[in-house]
Amino acid sequence: MKHIDFLKVKSISQKHTLLSTYASANNIRITLLDSAGFPLYDSQKDYRKMDNHLNRKEISDSHTKPYGFVLRFSQTMDKKMLYVAVKTEDGYIRTSLYISDLSSQVNSILILLFVSYLIIFILSLIIVYFITRSLTNPIIKLTKLLSKYKDLNPEELEHLSTHYEIDMLSQVFKQMIITLKENAEKQLKLEKVRKEFIDNASHELKTPLTAIKGFIETLESGAINEPQNNKRFLTIMKKNVERMSFLVYDMLKLASISNKNEKTNTIVLQEVLKNVIDTYNLEENRNIEISLEKAPLQVNALYDELYSAFANYIDNALKYGGTGKITIILKKINKEAFFSILDQGSGIMPEYLDRLFERFYRPDKQRSTETGGTGLGLSIVKNVIEKYQGHVGVESTINQGSEFYFYLPLSSY
Repeated sequence: MKHIDFLKVKSISQKHTLLSTYASANNIRITLLDSAGFPLYDSQKDYRKMDNHLNRKEISDSHTKPYGFVLRFSQTMDKKMLYVAVKTEDGYIRTSLYISDLSSQVNSILILLFVSYLIIFILSLIIVYFITRSLTNPIIKLTKLLSKYKDLNPEELEHLSTHYEIDMLSQVFKQMIITLKENAEKQLKLEKVRKEFIDNASHELKTPLTAIKGFIETLESGAINEPQNNKRFLTIMKKNVERMSFLVYDMLKLASISNKNEKTNTIVLQEVLKNVIDTYNLEENRNIEISLEKAPLQVNALYDELYSAFANYIDNALKYGGTGKITIILKKINKEAFFSILDQGSGIMPEYLDRLFERFYRPDKQRSTETGGTGLGLSIVKNVIEKYQGHVGVESTINQGSEFYFYLPLSSY
């Protein structure tokens, strides 16, 4: 129905029609009163038989308030009703509604609200369930993966979830597992090196001791009175004692290198190397070529440790470098000293190169035993150079020779 402003309607019949239509559409009772309180229209009763309503509370209240309302028992309708009245320019409009109808409407509204809330609650539960599952599923999967972390491939932790926080957590666990595995591998390697060190040290010490003990027992059994044997046995025993002395000295040397709290001095590398060259009388050897940097190369270190590093490299080349030419070089490269000793020996198999600087490791144990090596010389070099933030290396070609070298940071340039 087209909207019409009731207050602008002047025709009584048209007003009655509008009120009747509205009352019927909304199932309420509407009463129209004049300014004196006499009924002019009622949607449910004959207004001509109705009393004056001017003294009714809802009417009197509408004088001072936007509207008046009251709950009371209606004699006309014989029911308890809710009355609401509004004052107009030429009278009053009053609506009334049965309390039972009002209760029914309220109940309907309550039911509607309850159903709405129930639907919203169920939808909320469904939404929460799916959100929770989207969060918990990756966490459950992550937990299952972490429970078998020993056999876990860290790449399995990639992109477990689209949620940033869970993805970050996965990345943290991935890095943690990688670190744990790396540490475990390092630990296994250290344990292997430790076991090999103990086994090799025991073997190196027991071998000369066994020989010495055997010859002593032979001498005690009567060989001491045999001139053709007793001196030979004593010579062999002396060599084994010397071998043990070298071994113990090198082991003590390795142990002392680890002490980083010792006070260091400014050392000129050329001076240390020249002393080693003099000790081995290398300048008289025509097969040895020596090239030294003219400008002093200074480092902060202990003299004895640097002497051991040079001496072990040179001793190693003299023992295993064959009869060819040996080249010794000491020079400056950028901010470091570079020392190299190059021989023309038989070379070293590639699979042995990575382990040459390990304690007691010798590719050719038979040849090392014959030359009197302890298997600790290269390890001493490595520990000395790394103590002063340098690094060692080796390059070798079969049947062409080997080059052992190290770099050492200079204290002044």
